[in-house]
Amino acid sequence: MEITNVSCMIKDGEQHRRAVVTVTFDHQFMVHDIRVVETDTGRLFVAMPSKRTSNGYKDIAHPITQEARDMIDEAVLTAYQETLKSFVAKASEMIDAVDTQAVDTQMADTQAVDTQMADTQAADTQNDMTDTEEL
Repeated sequence: MEITNVSCMIKDGEQHRRAVVTVTFDHQFMVHDIRVVETDTGRLFVAMPSKRTSNGYKDIAHPITQEARDMIDEAVLTAYQETLKSFVAKASEMIDAVDTQAVDTQMADTQAVDTQMADTQAADTQNDMTDTEEL
């Protein structure tokens, strides 16, 4: 059995769930709703898909061997870390773009004020020259 694809969606702002993951095995079988969960102590673990029953929760799908569990955990947590890095990088780019846009807008406003002031001074100078010629 080989994991051939892992897709991860970050769940920002949720209490303990950090991501929802889909794992594809051998390009033939997908398991959805695998969760990356953070404990109160900050440790991450992989929770397999489950459904709520009258007695609590029951796994819908789960690995049987420790080897399979380790393989899934490693693939899921690696995908989570990579997705999180990409998420942070994109957020940083967006912040930089907004900051750059704000600076550009401020510079344009400053240039417009400078131009307006120069036009006003030129008009005042022209008016002063006209007044002097009339005398």
